[in-house]
Amino acid sequence: MDRGLPSGLLVMEAVASTPSRATTWQDAPSRAVPWARAKNAALAIAALLALGFRISALSTYGFSEDELNKIHAIDQYRALIASELALGDAT
Repeated sequence: MDRGLPSGLLVMEAVASTPSRATTWQDAPSRAVPWARAKNAALAIAALLALGFRISALSTYGFSEDELNKIHAIDQYRALIASELALGDAT
């Protein structure tokens, strides 16, 4: 068996082997979670966290300053209309 190799090297012959049954992906054990289920779980967790942060912050912040200014302006406008109506009825 002279294959042009230096003398003193051992050469092992290759042997081909075919399995008795082909392995498919369904046969292979898997611990992977399907992507759709993983995405839905992540979305549900994010929504619950957002809801938790929103509920905990409701008692802290309430209305913003801009919203309070609008409410005060509406109250002043109503008081002005009421006083004009009262003056109009008096005359």
